[in-house]
Amino acid sequence: MSDALDAVTFEILSSRLSAINDE
Repeated sequence: MSDALDAVTFEILSSRLSAINDE
């Protein structure tokens, strides 16, 4: 359960970093 949550959190952080880099 915790691993799955960490994976989702990592995906969200990655997408956020990508969005910031695009701007």
